[in-house]
Amino acid sequence: MLISGCLTLVDDSTIGEQRADTDTIKAEVYRLRDQVTEMRQSLSKLEEEIQSMKSVRGDEIKDSKNRLDELERNLKTVESSHDQMKREIIDDLARKIEKLGGVMGTASGRASGKNSSGRSEGKKTERGYEHVVKQGETLSEIATAYNVTPGVIIKVNNLSNPNSLRVGQKLFIPE
Repeated sequence: MLISGCLTLVDDSTIGEQRADTDTIKAEVYRLRDQVTEMRQSLSKLEEEIQSMKSVRGDEIKDSKNRLDELERNLKTVESSHDQMKREIIDDLARKIEKLGGVMGTASGRASGKNSSGRSEGKKTERGYEHVVKQGETLSEIATAYNVTPGVIIKVNNLSNPNSLRVGQKLFIPE
């Protein structure tokens, strides 16, 4: 009996230690579960913040694109208006020059055998402008400025090589 009583005491103390260890482990597991729950909540909040930032960023990009598109439209409108005013100024100056040429060039035109358009009287008379080629100008640029095609300028001026305009060269641009 003595032996069995000793064994029981040893078993009871071992069981008590095991229970204490189990309680400690359970407490640690609960603590770790709470930490995992807190981490999941923090992660969820961070994911929400990231989505919110992405949404705001996307809206900012859309707004920037819209503003850029609007600026491009405004620029095109201004350029178009500028081109129209440029044509009007050129036309107005051409009329004034033609009027001055008509007043001053009548006598000189008869003496030189040319009419007020600048073309010789033996050829078909045309109305137009005289353009003096400036440094860096191309035939396309000149044609665009006068609202005509390069082919018209080539034909009227009998240009054999339209790619070799010279600075100071005079071109007749028909209306």
